[in-house]
Amino acid sequence: MFLRIFIYVFFIISLFTISSYAENIDCSKKEDKILCMAQQGDTMAMYVMGRREYTIARSSGDMTKALEWTLKVMEHKDKERVANRLLKMIYIQLGEGVHKDYVQAYIWLQEGIDKGEKYVYLISWLQRLKYYMTEQQINDAEKILMNRIDLRKK
Repeated sequence: MFLRIFIYVFFIISLFTISSYAENIDCSKKEDKILCMAQQGDTMAMYVMGRREYTIARSSGDMTKALEWTLKVMEHKDKERVANRLLKMIYIQLGEGVHKDYVQAYIWLQEGIDKGEKYVYLISWLQRLKYYMTEQQINDAEKILMNRIDLRKK
């Protein structure tokens, strides 16, 4: 009986060891190890990806990936403080009109404002973004936001 329990425990432990070893091998063989680690849930790697995408976005005008990675890091409470800094930098860029899709930038900023008092500083960035937008773009963004609110109510 003792031998069966020992073999069973040994088998379970070896499975965990082999799978974690295989994951490390997979990432080390990849050209972009950081991306691989981030995709597997490593929060620091996710932050590095967010920072990398932020740098790219400042010249490309597309903050989508930077925001996505940053929000993934925000889900992990132990890294929230670091991710908050990056999120604030992204929000500033949105307010400065760096993101090429002003309607999307408007929606992201408004959704941030809607999260509560912690994000009240975004109001001034949203106002700043409006200077870059046409009336039609503002109306489109407001319409999309209203539709999202209506969907949540249902």
